[in-house]
Amino acid sequence: MHEQDPAFDRIPDNADEAAQYLFFYELSLPYGLDLKNRMDVHRTSSRLSITIKNTKSTDLIDLDRRATLWLQDNAPNLVIAGSVGPSIMFSHISESNLSSMVVGFITAIALITVALMFSLKSIPLGLLSLIPNIAPTVIAYGVWSLWIGEMGSSGAVMSIVGLGIIVDNTVHFLSKFLRARRERSESIEESIHYALNTVGIALGITSVVLIIGFLVLTLSAFDLNVVLGKLVALDLFFSLVVTYFLLPSMLLLGSKKSKTVKLGQMKAETYRM
Repeated sequence: MHEQDPAFDRIPDNADEAAQYLFFYELSLPYGLDLKNRMDVHRTSSRLSITIKNTKSTDLIDLDRRATLWLQDNAPNLVIAGSVGPSIMFSHISESNLSSMVVGFITAIALITVALMFSLKSIPLGLLSLIPNIAPTVIAYGVWSLWIGEMGSSGAVMSIVGLGIIVDNTVHFLSKFLRARRERSESIEESIHYALNTVGIALGITSVVLIIGFLVLTLSAFDLNVVLGKLVALDLFFSLVVTYFLLPSMLLLGSKKSKTVKLGQMKAETYRM
Protein backbone atom coordinates (compact mmCIF):
# COMPACT_ATOMS: atom_id res chain seq x y z
CA MET A 1 0.00 0.00 0.00
CA HIS A 2 1.30 3.46 -1.01
CA GLU A 3 4.53 1.79 -2.20
CA GLN A 4 5.61 1.29 1.46
CA ASP A 5 5.84 5.01 2.08
CA PRO A 6 6.70 5.52 5.82
CA ALA A 7 4.45 8.58 5.87
CA PHE A 8 1.41 6.27 5.73
CA ASP A 9 2.52 4.10 8.68
CA ARG A 10 -0.19 5.57 10.86
CA ILE A 11 -3.79 5.05 11.85
CA PRO A 12 -6.20 6.10 9.04
CA ASP A 13 -8.03 9.41 9.35
CA ASN A 14 -11.55 7.93 9.08
CA ALA A 15 -13.38 4.69 9.79
CA ASP A 16 -14.06 3.90 6.11
CA GLU A 17 -10.37 3.92 5.24
CA ALA A 18 -9.58 1.78 8.29
CA ALA A 19 -12.27 -0.73 7.25
CA GLN A 20 -10.79 -0.96 3.74
CA TYR A 21 -7.31 -1.62 5.12
CA LEU A 22 -8.70 -4.31 7.40
CA PHE A 23 -10.66 -5.88 4.51
CA PHE A 24 -7.60 -6.04 2.26
CA TYR A 25 -5.50 -7.50 5.08
CA GLU A 26 -8.03 -10.27 5.75
CA LEU A 27 -8.19 -11.12 2.06
CA SER A 28 -4.40 -11.46 1.96
CA LEU A 29 -4.37 -14.10 4.72
CA PRO A 30 -3.62 -17.75 3.75
CA TYR A 31 -6.52 -20.00 2.82
CA GLY A 32 -8.70 -20.97 5.75
CA LEU A 33 -7.49 -18.20 8.06
CA ASP A 34 -9.41 -15.15 9.16
CA LEU A 35 -9.50 -12.64 12.02
CA LYS A 36 -12.00 -14.44 14.24
CA ASN A 37 -9.26 -15.29 16.73
CA ARG A 38 -8.41 -11.59 17.03
CA MET A 39 -11.75 -9.79 16.85
CA ASP A 40 -15.43 -10.58 16.97
CA VAL A 41 -17.74 -11.01 13.97
CA HIS A 42 -19.05 -7.44 14.14
CA ARG A 43 -15.52 -5.99 14.24
CA THR A 44 -16.37 -4.01 17.37
CA SER A 45 -13.85 -5.57 19.76
CA SER A 46 -10.37 -7.04 19.45
CA ARG A 47 -7.97 -9.06 21.56
CA LEU A 48 -4.55 -7.92 22.71
CA SER A 49 -2.07 -10.75 23.42
CA ILE A 50 0.89 -10.15 25.71
CA THR A 51 3.83 -12.54 26.05
CA ILE A 52 5.99 -12.28 29.17
CA LYS A 53 8.69 -14.36 30.82
CA ASN A 54 8.05 -16.84 33.64
CA THR A 55 6.65 -14.62 36.39
CA LYS A 56 5.50 -15.15 39.96
CA SER A 57 1.76 -15.24 40.55
CA THR A 58 1.80 -12.13 42.74
CA ASP A 59 3.79 -10.17 40.15
CA LEU A 60 1.48 -11.27 37.33
CA ILE A 61 -1.63 -10.25 39.25
CA ASP A 62 0.00 -6.90 40.06
CA LEU A 63 0.89 -6.41 36.37
CA ASP A 64 -2.71 -7.10 35.37
CA ARG A 65 -3.97 -4.59 37.95
CA ARG A 66 -1.54 -1.87 36.85
CA ALA A 67 -2.32 -2.45 33.15
CA THR A 68 -6.06 -2.13 33.81
CA LEU A 69 -5.57 1.11 35.75
CA TRP A 70 -3.33 2.50 32.98
CA LEU A 71 -5.95 1.77 30.31
CA GLN A 72 -8.67 3.36 32.43
CA ASP A 73 -6.60 6.54 32.78
CA ASN A 74 -5.20 6.76 29.23
CA ALA A 75 -7.95 5.14 27.16
CA PRO A 76 -11.22 5.86 28.97
CA ASN A 77 -13.30 5.25 25.81
CA LEU A 78 -12.21 1.63 25.58
CA VAL A 79 -14.43 -1.00 27.16
CA ILE A 80 -12.02 -3.46 28.85
CA ALA A 81 -13.32 -7.01 29.15
CA GLY A 82 -10.52 -8.15 31.47
CA SER A 83 -7.48 -10.39 31.28
CA VAL A 84 -7.81 -14.06 30.35
CA GLY A 85 -5.44 -16.94 29.72
CA PRO A 86 -3.88 -19.89 31.57
CA SER A 87 -1.22 -17.78 33.32
CA ILE A 88 -3.59 -15.25 34.83
CA MET A 89 -6.10 -18.00 35.64
CA PHE A 90 -3.60 -20.15 37.56
CA SER A 91 -2.24 -17.04 39.32
CA HIS A 92 -5.67 -16.27 40.76
CA ILE A 93 -6.18 -19.96 41.60
CA SER A 94 -2.88 -20.02 43.51
CA GLU A 95 -3.81 -16.87 45.42
CA SER A 96 -7.23 -18.27 46.29
CA ASN A 97 -5.76 -21.63 47.33
CA LEU A 98 -3.22 -19.94 49.59
CA SER A 99 -5.79 -17.87 51.47
CA SER A 100 -8.13 -20.86 51.79
CA MET A 101 -5.24 -23.04 52.96
CA VAL A 102 -4.33 -20.62 55.75
CA VAL A 103 -7.93 -20.46 57.00
CA GLY A 104 -8.39 -24.22 56.69
CA PHE A 105 -5.08 -25.01 58.41
CA ILE A 106 -5.80 -22.72 61.36
CA THR A 107 -9.34 -24.10 61.72
CA ALA A 108 -8.11 -27.71 61.55
CA ILE A 109 -5.37 -27.08 64.13
CA ALA A 110 -7.86 -25.45 66.50
CA LEU A 111 -10.36 -28.31 66.21
CA ILE A 112 -7.64 -30.95 66.57
CA THR A 113 -6.28 -29.24 69.69
CA VAL A 114 -9.73 -29.17 71.31
CA ALA A 115 -10.28 -32.83 70.39
CA LEU A 116 -6.93 -33.78 71.93
CA MET A 117 -7.81 -31.94 75.14
CA PHE A 118 -10.93 -34.09 75.51
CA SER A 119 -9.38 -37.39 74.36
CA LEU A 120 -6.22 -37.03 76.44
CA LYS A 121 -8.20 -35.49 79.33
CA SER A 122 -5.44 -32.93 79.77
CA ILE A 123 -5.61 -29.27 78.79
CA PRO A 124 -1.82 -28.67 79.13
CA LEU A 125 -0.97 -31.61 76.87
CA GLY A 126 -3.62 -30.51 74.40
CA LEU A 127 -2.05 -27.07 74.21
CA LEU A 128 1.42 -28.62 74.08
CA SER A 129 0.39 -30.63 71.00
CA LEU A 130 0.13 -27.37 69.05
CA ILE A 131 3.90 -27.15 68.72
CA PRO A 132 4.63 -30.62 67.28
CA ASN A 133 1.59 -30.27 65.00
CA ILE A 134 2.60 -26.88 63.58
CA ALA A 135 6.41 -26.90 63.75
CA PRO A 136 7.07 -29.48 60.97
CA THR A 137 5.00 -27.52 58.42
CA VAL A 138 6.65 -24.22 59.37
CA ILE A 139 10.13 -25.75 59.14
CA ALA A 140 9.34 -27.42 55.81
CA TYR A 141 8.15 -24.13 54.29
CA GLY A 142 11.22 -22.38 55.68
CA VAL A 143 13.62 -24.93 54.18
CA TRP A 144 11.75 -24.79 50.86
CA SER A 145 11.99 -20.98 50.88
CA LEU A 146 15.78 -21.15 51.35
CA TRP A 147 16.16 -24.02 48.88
CA ILE A 148 13.82 -23.08 46.02
CA GLY A 149 12.35 -19.69 46.88
CA GLU A 150 8.94 -20.21 45.26
CA MET A 151 6.21 -22.82 44.93
CA GLY A 152 3.11 -23.42 42.86
CA SER A 153 -0.47 -24.01 43.84
CA SER A 154 0.38 -27.52 45.04
CA GLY A 155 2.52 -26.03 47.82
CA ALA A 156 -0.59 -24.62 49.44
CA VAL A 157 -2.10 -28.12 49.62
CA MET A 158 0.94 -29.60 51.37
CA SER A 159 0.08 -28.42 54.88
CA ILE A 160 -3.35 -30.08 54.79
CA VAL A 161 -2.04 -33.30 53.23
CA GLY A 162 0.73 -33.71 55.82
CA LEU A 163 -1.32 -32.54 58.81
CA GLY A 164 -3.19 -35.82 59.22
CA ILE A 165 0.02 -37.85 59.40
CA ILE A 166 1.72 -35.34 61.70
CA VAL A 167 -1.20 -35.44 64.13
CA ASP A 168 -1.02 -39.25 64.19
CA ASN A 169 2.61 -39.10 65.32
CA THR A 170 1.75 -36.67 68.10
CA VAL A 171 -1.30 -38.61 69.27
CA HIS A 172 0.52 -41.96 69.37
CA PHE A 173 3.43 -40.54 71.37
CA LEU A 174 1.31 -38.59 73.87
CA SER A 175 -1.15 -41.45 74.39
CA LYS A 176 1.65 -43.86 75.29
CA PHE A 177 3.24 -41.19 77.48
CA LEU A 178 0.01 -40.73 79.41
CA ARG A 179 -0.51 -44.49 79.75
CA ALA A 180 2.88 -44.78 81.44
CA ARG A 181 2.09 -41.84 83.72
CA ARG A 182 -1.44 -42.85 84.72
CA GLU A 183 -1.54 -46.65 84.54
CA ARG A 184 2.10 -47.49 85.35
CA SER A 185 2.74 -44.48 87.67
CA GLU A 186 6.13 -43.86 86.09
CA SER A 187 8.16 -40.67 86.19
CA ILE A 188 8.40 -38.18 83.32
CA GLU A 189 11.71 -39.63 82.11
CA GLU A 190 10.47 -43.21 82.36
CA SER A 191 7.24 -42.33 80.56
CA ILE A 192 9.18 -40.76 77.69
CA HIS A 193 11.35 -43.88 77.40
CA TYR A 194 8.22 -46.04 77.46
CA ALA A 195 6.61 -44.02 74.65
CA LEU A 196 9.76 -44.15 72.52
CA ASN A 197 10.22 -47.88 73.08
CA THR A 198 6.56 -48.60 72.38
CA VAL A 199 5.78 -46.50 69.30
CA GLY A 200 9.13 -44.97 68.34
CA ILE A 201 10.15 -47.70 65.89
CA ALA A 202 6.64 -47.93 64.41
CA LEU A 203 6.50 -44.18 63.83
CA GLY A 204 9.92 -44.25 62.18
CA ILE A 205 9.05 -47.12 59.81
CA THR A 206 5.68 -45.59 58.89
CA SER A 207 7.21 -42.16 58.23
CA VAL A 208 10.05 -43.57 56.11
CA VAL A 209 7.62 -45.59 53.99
CA LEU A 210 5.37 -42.55 53.46
CA ILE A 211 8.35 -40.32 52.64
CA ILE A 212 9.55 -42.78 50.00
CA GLY A 213 6.02 -43.00 48.63
CA PHE A 214 5.69 -39.24 48.23
CA LEU A 215 9.19 -38.97 46.74
CA VAL A 216 7.94 -41.19 43.92
CA LEU A 217 5.93 -38.15 42.80
CA THR A 218 9.21 -36.39 42.01
CA LEU A 219 9.57 -38.73 39.02
CA SER A 220 6.47 -37.18 37.45
CA ALA A 221 6.73 -34.91 34.42
CA PHE A 222 4.02 -32.68 35.92
CA ASP A 223 5.70 -29.96 38.00
CA LEU A 224 2.81 -29.64 40.48
CA ASN A 225 3.20 -33.31 41.44
CA VAL A 226 6.96 -32.87 41.87
CA VAL A 227 6.55 -29.89 44.22
CA LEU A 228 3.84 -31.65 46.23
CA GLY A 229 5.95 -34.79 46.64
CA LYS A 230 9.04 -32.92 47.80
CA LEU A 231 7.15 -30.67 50.23
CA VAL A 232 5.16 -33.47 51.86
CA ALA A 233 8.32 -35.58 52.17
CA LEU A 234 10.04 -32.66 53.93
CA ASP A 235 7.03 -32.18 56.17
CA LEU A 236 6.97 -35.83 57.23
CA PHE A 237 10.72 -35.91 57.83
CA PHE A 238 10.63 -32.89 60.13
CA SER A 239 7.56 -34.32 61.87
CA LEU A 240 9.60 -37.40 62.77
CA VAL A 241 12.48 -35.23 64.01
CA VAL A 242 10.14 -33.10 66.13
CA THR A 243 8.44 -36.19 67.60
CA TYR A 244 11.75 -37.85 68.48
CA PHE A 245 13.62 -34.83 69.86
CA LEU A 246 11.52 -31.69 70.39
CA LEU A 247 8.41 -33.25 71.97
CA PRO A 248 10.33 -35.21 74.68
CA SER A 249 12.39 -32.11 75.45
CA MET A 250 9.23 -30.04 75.87
CA LEU A 251 7.73 -32.64 78.21
CA LEU A 252 10.89 -32.62 80.32
CA LEU A 253 10.98 -28.83 80.36
CA GLY A 254 7.33 -28.67 81.39
CA SER A 255 7.93 -31.10 84.25
CA LYS A 256 10.90 -29.07 85.53
CA LYS A 257 8.87 -25.87 85.47
CA SER A 258 6.00 -27.52 87.35
CA LYS A 259 8.45 -28.80 89.99
CA THR A 260 9.92 -25.31 90.36
CA VAL A 261 6.46 -23.82 90.84
CA LYS A 262 5.57 -26.47 93.45
CA LEU A 263 8.82 -25.88 95.35
CA GLY A 264 8.14 -22.15 95.34
CA GLN A 265 4.67 -22.70 96.74
CA MET A 266 6.00 -25.01 99.46
CA LYS A 267 8.64 -22.46 100.48
CA ALA A 268 6.02 -19.74 100.63
CA GLU A 269 3.76 -21.89 102.84
CA THR A 270 6.69 -22.73 105.13
CA TYR A 271 7.53 -19.05 105.44
CA ARG A 272 3.95 -18.25 106.42
CA MET A 273 4.00 -20.93 109.10
